[in-house]
Amino acid sequence: KIPEITIPEAKDYSEEIAKLDEKVSAIKIPEITIPEAKDYSSEISELKEQISAIKIPEITIPEAKDYSEEIIKLDEKVSAIVNAEEKDYSEALKKIEEMIELISNNHNYSEKIEDIKSNIKSLASGYSIIKKEVTKLNGKQS
Repeated sequence: KIPEITIPEAKDYSEEIAKLDEKVSAIKIPEITIPEAKDYSSEISELKEQISAIKIPEITIPEAKDYSEEIIKLDEKVSAIVNAEEKDYSEALKKIEEMIELISNNHNYSEKIEDIKSNIKSLASGYSIIKKEVTKLNGKQS
């Protein structure tokens, strides 16, 4: 035997639907209005004119000067100083001092002789300084 199937009676939802329909109808949705697009063409034209009016100065880079001749001349002068032959004047200075001593012993020129001796000592000192500088330059060059 097949059991009997009973289908329940369909319920009427018309009242609930009517109530919901009223609620939905009561909702006011504001109308959205999109403003008309503004025409900016005149402003754009004006800005383009202003940009075109801007003058960008042309940058010019001066041509590099050729200093090779000056460098060669300076190099020759430096080489002449650095490569200058070192002369020892100490013997000559001693002989001059001896001659001055002889003269001062034979005549009364002692004050002038002392001045001359002082000058010779200054020269010897200057020579010594120059000799040291040339030696330094020679050392730096090698």
